[in-house]
Amino acid sequence: EGKVRRNWQRLPNLPPELVCTVQISQLPSGEIIDVKIARSSGNKAYDDSVERAMRKSSPLPPLKDPLAFSMARNINLKFEAAKLTKGQ
Repeated sequence: EGKVRRNWQRLPNLPPELVCTVQISQLPSGEIIDVKIARSSGNKAYDDSVERAMRKSSPLPPLKDPLAFSMARNINLKFEAAKLTKGQ
């Protein structure tokens, strides 16, 4: 979460209630090979900023357990604007 938050560019006048879910596909190394918006926030600029932050965050820390990776190859991550902007 910290790596993605550091790579996210804060948008001006961002409504705190925005939430979007992205689906990422990754390799065992943690490299992100695909990012899709699974559920839009309704705000294209916010969704695009979250997608860019995910792409910039590649690679994610690799999972050491092969079984964990088999379950986490494709994962959905929820991004809440109120939490991303906290502390900024």
